[in-house]
Amino acid sequence: MIKGLEVKLRLEDVSVVRKDRVLLEHLSVTLEPGQLLSLVGPNGAGKTTLLRAALGLIATTSGSVRLGDADVRALGPKQRAARIAWLPQHSSAAEELSALDIVMAARFASTRRSRRLKRKPARL
Repeated sequence: MIKGLEVKLRLEDVSVVRKDRVLLEHLSVTLEPGQLLSLVGPNGAGKTTLLRAALGLIATTSGSVRLGDADVRALGPKQRAARIAWLPQHSSAAEELSALDIVMAARFASTRRSRRLKRKPARL
């Protein structure tokens, strides 16, 4: 169980097709608050496509993606960032940032929550 996700994430009958190539087909999954899910599969299986569709970063060809009662695609970037985010394996940041800096930047969209996040020096 993890803390943070306060609403259900639901993908229903999601398909993603790009340039006549089926990337996801009729996929349905529901994540309850606090539930942890691992995506495992070979390269090209659709793991990243699934994550991007769940985050509203790419359009689905069919189906729906809902975060609580909201359609993820209808949320603006700030609304989406305040509710859900991801940290890709390879970052495109121009400078090196600590994990804490990245998390603080991501949480900045939610000013109420960012005030509670205190910066403490990392100890190794």
